[in-house]
Amino acid sequence: MSGKKNRVTWNTKTITILGMMIALTIVLTRMLAINIGGYVRLSAGSVCTILTGLWFGPVAGGVAGAIADMLGLLIAPSGTWMPLITISAALWGVIPGLFAGTIYGTSRQKTFRLCLIVICTSLVCQLGFTLAGLVILYGWGIIPARILQFAGSTPLYCVLVSLLYASPVTGIVRTETGIA
Repeated sequence: MSGKKNRVTWNTKTITILGMMIALTIVLTRMLAINIGGYVRLSAGSVCTILTGLWFGPVAGGVAGAIADMLGLLIAPSGTWMPLITISAALWGVIPGLFAGTIYGTSRQKTFRLCLIVICTSLVCQLGFTLAGLVILYGWGIIPARILQFAGSTPLYCVLVSLLYASPVTGIVRTETGIA
């Protein structure tokens, strides 16, 4: 694989699309989320960060995830700021960006690889960093609810990421930003 093929060109279009993905993440995570109890929030905001990592690479994905988390907390506070949760938000973009080069083959193979990336990312982020941060803030009692959230949201993320990554949007983003 050539190094130039997956390099992000930091131009106006790239920064504009990153800004739109950050804004979409904030809207989906903070405003259109379904809150269940005090510790479980079902949203599709992480899908935007995953796609940002897949499209633009780990650095852009991580920056977008961290900025979306911090701006979201300023715009619509949902508790105390916890650095582990911000790290988790960044990793939602970093991990898929690191493995974006493994998405090739038939449509079925691509979908399988995308789902593996999403599941691994979800394990690290939801059951790793985010859960650790929430346990520090609120105690061990939240673990069962967070495991149920993981079990419910991960399949949804797999479906949404697979559909959106296979859609014409990916080609448009790559062409417009010079990634392809």
